[in-house]
Amino acid sequence: MKFAPTFFGAVVNMKDGDARIMCMAQKGEDGSLSIHFFKVDTTLADRPFNFPTEGELSFAEELRGTGLAVAIEQDQSASAEEIIKRKLRATYGDESEISIKQIDRPSLVSLFV
Repeated sequence: MKFAPTFFGAVVNMKDGDARIMCMAQKGEDGSLSIHFFKVDTTLADRPFNFPTEGELSFAEELRGTGLAVAIEQDQSASAEEIIKRKLRATYGDESEISIKQIDRPSLVSLFV
């Protein structure tokens, strides 16, 4: 059985800049929801990421450092928008303003309008 992905554009606004992130959410056969985050553009002071030789990276380290991160949610009651907002707030802080919109297909233009 194939599950069609749903796409979202997210913009994180902070005092010192913003970040624009494309998200793709897809349900798995077990009912879990995987969401792939792709940082497209940022004016924030994210530094290039130096991969550690040991240990796992946190979601925030992956997204802010490499520009790519994946969240897998087992809770089937949470919507993709709720999970995206929660993960971005944890990554960018409680002061961040986050706007999310569902889009028909991935598009850079959708992140700037």
